[in-house]
Amino acid sequence: MFEKNLLRGYQNVFVVSLFLTHPYFIHAKPKVTKLSDLKGLKIRAAGPVFGASIRALGAVPVGMPAPAIAENISRGVINGAALEWNGHYAFRTKDVAKFTLISNSGSGLLGTVPLATVMNKKIFDGLPADGRKSILKHHGLEMTKRFAKLHDAINKKLRTATEKNPDHTVTRLSADEQNRFDSIMKTVVADWEKRHDRGKELLAAVRSEVRAIRAGK
Repeated sequence: MFEKNLLRGYQNVFVVSLFLTHPYFIHAKPKVTKLSDLKGLKIRAAGPVFGASIRALGAVPVGMPAPAIAENISRGVINGAALEWNGHYAFRTKDVAKFTLISNSGSGLLGTVPLATVMNKKIFDGLPADGRKSILKHHGLEMTKRFAKLHDAINKKLRTATEKNPDHTVTRLSADEQNRFDSIMKTVVADWEKRHDRGKELLAAVRSEVRAIRAGK
């Protein structure tokens, strides 16, 4: 998407690499083993799309910095959060939110969060030639693949540890619940597509890229 100049906001920086987190799950302090258990719960959401998704599931999205999540769950200000396994451990929500809801396939339940490593263009241009050469050699897709390999390994390790922990309950949606979830998310995606000034174009581009990747192209 970036290479095809479809993304805004990167015009004034040198992009070293772009990443995505793993898809997010819902981790909660109250017992959550099915979609209806989410109704009325206050769930920390990272941004408007996550907020719309959580609201569509019957919960109440709440915005707050990630480092404050665990404390606010403990105090009862919120009931849970949407995070992937890395965040669940890094921000210590694992200590207070013992119920995790994941998809029927075992993957994430909600969307992902984009991450970027960027440099000020003037700083990059002012580096010694060898420095620029080294960064150019490893930047872009090369670094993204390295990140993905490490990120996948850590997520798998933490997920396995959580599923084996008797103090935690990790639940997959049933097939019926997954179908219901997918239908709900379609309405969220359709609403985003309608509201975003380039929604139709971007969504079509994303779906095209996903199809190409799954086809091995």
